[in-house]
Amino acid sequence: MDTTTALLKCDVCGDSSFPSRNKLFRHLKDCAVNLAFHTVNTVLVETLTDVTNVYYYVTGGRLRGRTLGSVERYSLHRKCWEAAPSMQENRGSHGAVGVGNQLFILGGGGFRSNLATCERLDVTNDKWTAIAPMTTYRHALAVVHVPELKSIYCIGGWVNGSKCSPVLEKYDVDNNSWTTCTPMDVPRRLLGATAFESKLYVFGGNADDHEDKDKKWYTDAVESYNASTNAWTRLAPLPTPGPCSAVTVGAFIFVFLHGKSVLRYDPAADTFTTLAPLPLAEWFCFDAKALGHTVYVNGGITKGVWSKAFYLYDTLANTWTELPSMQTARRRCAAALVHAA
Repeated sequence: MDTTTALLKCDVCGDSSFPSRNKLFRHLKDCAVNLAFHTVNTVLVETLTDVTNVYYYVTGGRLRGRTLGSVERYSLHRKCWEAAPSMQENRGSHGAVGVGNQLFILGGGGFRSNLATCERLDVTNDKWTAIAPMTTYRHALAVVHVPELKSIYCIGGWVNGSKCSPVLEKYDVDNNSWTTCTPMDVPRRLLGATAFESKLYVFGGNADDHEDKDKKWYTDAVESYNASTNAWTRLAPLPTPGPCSAVTVGAFIFVFLHGKSVLRYDPAADTFTTLAPLPLAEWFCFDAKALGHTVYVNGGITKGVWSKAFYLYDTLANTWTELPSMQTARRRCAAALVHAA
């Protein structure tokens, strides 16, 4: 007697691998949304075919009580790690962005205190240069480059180990100068932030010193900043509060909830879709940067242990691929993609 259970098929995407109605129904809830995303982003996002001079830089961080100044970079062409010149100052919980062939490092925590200092590496000659400092000393901030505005924004953070910051500062790349902008509604640290259509989007984080009567440890607050009006707008909250990283891919934003899973945020609909879990259990304090339809994720801690982890997340396939491990274990390091040519 044949006891094989017939598999059920999804009429939306054609997947015929579901052994039960319950599994099919769970799939159907997000299937149409996922199919629409795939269709839109396949058209919008081009795959970078020539990565000869593209490097993923990883800077500083913390390692078992030490604050690091070392830098390593991953060659996307040769698929290996190599040493790069150390920063002028050791720092962790800082921000990093790539602008052309330059790597910008902003703020963070030094040996004994928060930093306002910033520095820039010209990767064509491997020379570090100090640039104008921020007006506020803070670490655990978010840093976002907005190419259309030729600006780098530094958002939120942790001040003097006691207070979450709502501060937003804008760095003018061409003029090496800072402007203080309207602060966020919700002071926070360890937040995720990215740019979409010249606006800033910030997600979650820790906000344990706000005025809530229960002094909640995590926040689910999501806000958007419009530079043309210098104003913030509150958006739909995260499904799960907590620290996170965020990147923009095509018409969507991907939010990596530390210790949990990947979310896809649709700015047009102001909605979230839950995707794959993170590839490592209890993975916190990592960084993430997007290239094409993929996202590189590195470092952090897993189950309380400092990590050399380096993974690639495919936003179209919703899958993870493990890449060669970093040379040094680092938590709260900062990463950036830089074009060396």
